[in-house]
Amino acid sequence: MTFPVRAPGCSKGHGKLRTHHVKNSKHPNSLATALRPIISRACFALLVAAPATQAFINERTEHYDIYGSTFGELVTEIDRKGPRGFTAYTESEFTYKFQTSATSTGCRVSSLQVDVDITYTMPRWENRELASAELRASWDSSFTALERHEKQHGAIAKQTYNQIIREVRQLGVRDSCGEFGTLVASVFNSALAANSERQRNYDQTTDHGKLEGAAFQSAQSTSATPALTESSPRNSAPTNSSNLFWYFLGGLIIVLLYMTRRT
Repeated sequence: MTFPVRAPGCSKGHGKLRTHHVKNSKHPNSLATALRPIISRACFALLVAAPATQAFINERTEHYDIYGSTFGELVTEIDRKGPRGFTAYTESEFTYKFQTSATSTGCRVSSLQVDVDITYTMPRWENRELASAELRASWDSSFTALERHEKQHGAIAKQTYNQIIREVRQLGVRDSCGEFGTLVASVFNSALAANSERQRNYDQTTDHGKLEGAAFQSAQSTSATPALTESSPRNSAPTNSSNLFWYFLGGLIIVLLYMTRRT
């Protein structure tokens, strides 16, 4: 984090912090808005006495295309193409700039700019028309829940942005303008740590969206399939049947060794 040379009675600072939320859920949505990149920009100009604040929240959705007409084919595609080993992923990046000015009573932050970039990475089912109506309905239902879950992660990032603005305002007046470089950086680091904690708690509470209906199911199955839930990694653990095989094989080897020693 660098801070430019200060001019007499005035100083500037800037920084950049990024937070990742490993999220992992994506399903092509039947809505047209989910079938193409979505870019929205919300600008909030908050004019206050000290400091004057500008804040920008930029949200965008990126897609990776998947193809398949069966449940298994969709699982394979997501395993191969999913972001960072997941079905979906949300990333938040925070940047800030501030300026200080000296007054007769000390120095204060006179202006603050905070930018938050939130990127959602989601799957897009390109040839869904080849699948059965049951599979499409199951996909759409879980995708809607997963998309809602991801958006909540974005909402948590927006809470962090509000926290940053609020806490920088509370820094008040200081004896020296040089203090604010460390103080503002500390506010950002603290806010980012709190953001990560809130994201983790949300995933733990919802089991990464499963408890919100974000578990994709095959048309023939009544149980949720972890491979397409929000936080499922690409490599799954061995199944119970494979474990039973190894137990049986181990027991057989022990019996054979015992019989060999007796002879």
